[in-house]
Amino acid sequence: MDEILRKLTGTVGLTGMEEPASRLVCELWETLVDELHVDRLGSVVGLKRGDGEDGKRLRLVVLGHLDQIGLMVQKIEPGGFLRLQMVGGVDRRILPGQLLTVYGAEPVQGVVGAVPPHLQKPDEQKKVPTWHDLYLDTGLPEREVKRRIRVGDPVGYPTSYVELQNGRRAMAGADDRSAVAAITWALELARRQRHTHDIYAVAEVQEEWTGLGAATAAFGLEPDCALVIDVDQGRHEGVAEKDSLELGKGPSVTHGLNNHPELVEAALTVAAAQNIPHQKFFWPSPYGTDGATVETLHTGIPTINFGIPLRYMHSTVEVLDIEDVKNAGRLILAVADAEGLPVVGPVDW
Repeated sequence: MDEILRKLTGTVGLTGMEEPASRLVCELWETLVDELHVDRLGSVVGLKRGDGEDGKRLRLVVLGHLDQIGLMVQKIEPGGFLRLQMVGGVDRRILPGQLLTVYGAEPVQGVVGAVPPHLQKPDEQKKVPTWHDLYLDTGLPEREVKRRIRVGDPVGYPTSYVELQNGRRAMAGADDRSAVAAITWALELARRQRHTHDIYAVAEVQEEWTGLGAATAAFGLEPDCALVIDVDQGRHEGVAEKDSLELGKGPSVTHGLNNHPELVEAALTVAAAQNIPHQKFFWPSPYGTDGATVETLHTGIPTINFGIPLRYMHSTVEVLDIEDVKNAGRLILAVADAEGLPVVGPVDW
């Protein structure tokens, strides 16, 4: 699992510019699935056929988003300094002092600069820097910058993968490459374990801005039901217990809107039967994942959300527990072999 996650988080693929990551997923999945293709938007779709009889074998789509947040070159200033703009939900507070990479004709590293505190007015020291306050310094002269870098080039976070203590791992891009890793783990397990239903594994694009990758992929596949794998807030100092999950206790099975009650019950049943660590997570309002989009396609697709606990989300040092990723993969495969999954139609209350 470490090797899978290291490769996935070490490959650039910002929202709307996921092609390098799509190529990697194709390499990871090509020997694990029966059919594989990349759709028109760049989402990777792999089919692993189930063992169930015709008429009992459902079409189960499992989605994890492939894109990651980052930045883009907005302007080249005199002197060769680069003005940046966000791609996805970037937290400006973490940017000063960061080492970033511009992916132009060839990768160019730079550091995010800002006015030093010595030269700031007292009220400026208390404010979050604006985009105008921040710039990327590559060390290159202006002429060389313009030769190697263009406006619109993506700018990525560091790709370091750090093995912390107690099974914890720190990296950028665990949101949501950890979900793609969990889906990959499920496909690995499916080579040796029986599963009744067809698994349509989807590493989908553009979640951080539009959700279009999940919408178009799931619409085209017309599944009977859907699993959406994403990350949930991991518990740490300053984060309320009601809004977070413990690391190392397994993925969440989410209750509430965007989660079909029969799918929730099926997931809890198989998790208990197979001793898969999991956590119940209650979210009464619309959930901020692709599940909110997928469940509304066609006449409605029964959907459930699983979440991998993640500390420091949308930072360069997102922290997870490697066993939670593995157990998310186990849970995916367990649901793919479950009985009584709902199909399109009314809920039997």
